[in-house]
Amino acid sequence: MDFEIELAANKSKLFSIAADFQVYKKLLPDQILDVKIVQKDESHIVTEEILLFASVIKKEINQQSRHKIIEGDVIDSEIISGPLKGSTVHAQFIESPTGTKVSISFELKVSLMYKILTPLIKKYYKIILKALFYKMNNMALSSN
Repeated sequence: MDFEIELAANKSKLFSIAADFQVYKKLLPDQILDVKIVQKDESHIVTEEILLFASVIKKEINQQSRHKIIEGDVIDSEIISGPLKGSTVHAQFIESPTGTKVSISFELKVSLMYKILTPLIKKYYKIILKALFYKMNNMALSSN
């Protein structure tokens, strides 16, 4: 699933916030209960997250993700454990005349236990990603 959002914030500020994974729980505390960095080196960052999905069912999900930051323009993330293992998110930050265009592409892999809920999970995931980027935008604009 692909979508783009146009945000007013400066690209470098927005990217800096997006690459600070521990700030995510501050931005969406009802959905992202915790984020811990468990490994960090030159090529990637591994985080452990506790998420709360509350669409049809209310379910707490523990997962680990590997993030690769590419030249201040792209964040590629892959979920490496949990019910969405194998899912990927690609976020590209592009400077625009009005601020920053963020192009987001994600592919969800849902474990068999949750397969029937795939359409709802995809819709919820897109809503959460959009909300997260709008909150990042607000944070970047308020730090001027």
